[in-house]
Amino acid sequence: MNKIFQPKFLPLVATTAGLMGFMLRFKTISGGTDAEGLYTFELVPWLLLCIVSIAVPVLIFVMARPLTEPGKFSDNFPVSIVSAVGCLIGALGLAISALDMFQIYQRSVNTLTPDTLSLIAAVLGLMATVMIGVVAFARLKGNKPNFLCHLSVCLYMAVRIFCQCRAWSNEPQISVFLLPFLANLFVMLAAYHLCAFDVDMGKRRASLMYSLCAVYLCLTALPGAQDILFLGCMAIWLLTNLCSLRIIKSRKSKTPVNPVQATMGNSDVSIDELQGWLEEEE
Repeated sequence: MNKIFQPKFLPLVATTAGLMGFMLRFKTISGGTDAEGLYTFELVPWLLLCIVSIAVPVLIFVMARPLTEPGKFSDNFPVSIVSAVGCLIGALGLAISALDMFQIYQRSVNTLTPDTLSLIAAVLGLMATVMIGVVAFARLKGNKPNFLCHLSVCLYMAVRIFCQCRAWSNEPQISVFLLPFLANLFVMLAAYHLCAFDVDMGKRRASLMYSLCAVYLCLTALPGAQDILFLGCMAIWLLTNLCSLRIIKSRKSKTPVNPVQATMGNSDVSIDELQGWLEEEE
């Protein structure tokens, strides 16, 4: 049983659960809408989706328990072409999202009600795109990126969530936007914990919890979402940029040996050697 719940299987668990969530959510909303435009959710797929959504973070928590230190960047992020490609895909998703925010701002200008917050979000999104592109080149060389790179993503996601909440607040069914909201929230938290590794203060278990939950939520929220490309790109980015999954066994402290006891019964040890050992102990 312990062989199944090893940390190395965490990406597979999150991806499989995300695909299950994708199918369950698709089945849940496949009934369409009623005369009032509200989704007619199917009960059984909805209940199964709730069970999976509760089980995923619990399973991630249990499987990640053996992972403690180290929290340094060099111990968790070696040179990786896969991670670099994942960063480029993440940058693409951020660019698409930033352009969507800019289009929202343009529409607001056309209606003579400029939405300044959308413009700020668009600018922050373009900055985050460039920063994650920088991280991609750092992954190729194994260099530590500046902490501002991941922090820019965290800041952009915070503003983006605020912008989207204004539209979600008009939605009569909370179950429609709950998963997209949680997906955006966990992407922001995952970026924050990746930023911690950039200053050698990372926490592996917390980073894996938020990153893998974000992967699951992004995949599950795809059916019915308006920002499918963004969610898909974020899932690939976080899945390919996880911290190290190797278990570091605790090192047993060696009990210092008294040099006098070590020389008992050994007549070949001279007085000078014994005196040297004592000086080293002091």
